Amino acid sequence: MRVKKASHLSRRGDPVTSKMAAAAMVGTPTYESMKLLALRLLEKNDGATTKELEALSETFDDGQIRKRICDLVDENRVHNGEKRKCAITGRPALTRWVGPAPSPPAPIDNQGQQSLFENREQD
Repeated sequence: MRVKKASHLSRRGDPVTSKMAAAAMVGTPTYESMKLLALRLLEKNDGATTKELEALSETFDDGQIRKRICDLVDENRVHNGEKRKCAITGRPALTRWVGPAPSPPAPIDNQGQQSLFENREQD
C-alpha cells in the first residue's frame, strides 16, 4: 500500500499553515479512521457519488469524504465506476465502488481461426 504524501493533501496555492496541517495529518489515527469511515459508508452505499455519500454522512464536512475516497482509490481499495447523474447536484459524477478496479477482459486469441474477411469468395 502506498503511503500518502503530505504534499498530496494540500494544494499548491494553499497557505503554509494548510501544508503544515497536512504534514501533521498523514498517518495519524484521525486520518486513518476517516478513511475507514469513508470506506464503511461506501460499503453500505456502493455505486454512490461522493456528494451522495456526503449527504448520507453526519461525520464529514464539505469535501472531506471526496478526499478520503480519492485516497482509497490511490490505495486500490476503491475504484471509480461509470459517470451518472448525481442525485444531489444533478450533474454527471463518477460512481465509487468498493474494491480494486476490475481487470479488463483478456484479448481473444484468434490464432488458427480465419477472419470473416480473409479469403472471402467473390460472388
